[in-house]
Amino acid sequence: MTTDTEISELRLQLAQVTGRLRQLEDERAVLDTLYAYHHCLGSQDRAGFLNCFDADGVLVALGAGGAQVYEVRGQAALAQWFDRRVKQWPAGTESHAYVSPRMRMQGDRAEATGFFITMSMNQDAKDAKAADAMLILRSSGQYSDRLARSPDGAWRIVERRTQIRLTNRHSFR
Repeated sequence: MTTDTEISELRLQLAQVTGRLRQLEDERAVLDTLYAYHHCLGSQDRAGFLNCFDADGVLVALGAGGAQVYEVRGQAALAQWFDRRVKQWPAGTESHAYVSPRMRMQGDRAEATGFFITMSMNQDAKDAKAADAMLILRSSGQYSDRLARSPDGAWRIVERRTQIRLTNRHSFR
């Protein structure tokens, strides 16, 4: 027969396991949002890109020297930024990699850092054959992200700060 003490102990263990499982699920959901950002840029999925951000989401880019290149606030401005970007980098002309993410979770908030690499075709090549042969490393750097769990349960970016570390003249068209 199980005693009340043993039952209490089992309930406590179950609560601890449930808490750890939720932590792991939340971490996975945060990573999924951060990866989705790059997938949506690469596939030019505007709706998916916007869904990565909170309604008041902020996207900030700092150049290699630390000066602010741009700051975009809110869904309408993010949509405009995305539309301009799609015109500058047509589908299939660039690729993004998000690597070495680290995160800290605190309830319904998360902070993450990770590195990125952006590769693209050389759009300045004189002919299509030369452009096909000219894959370039356009930029690399670090992201510092703040995310929050939205009322619908999804994790979304509240603020993404892009710090360019290495770049070339192709980075900011």
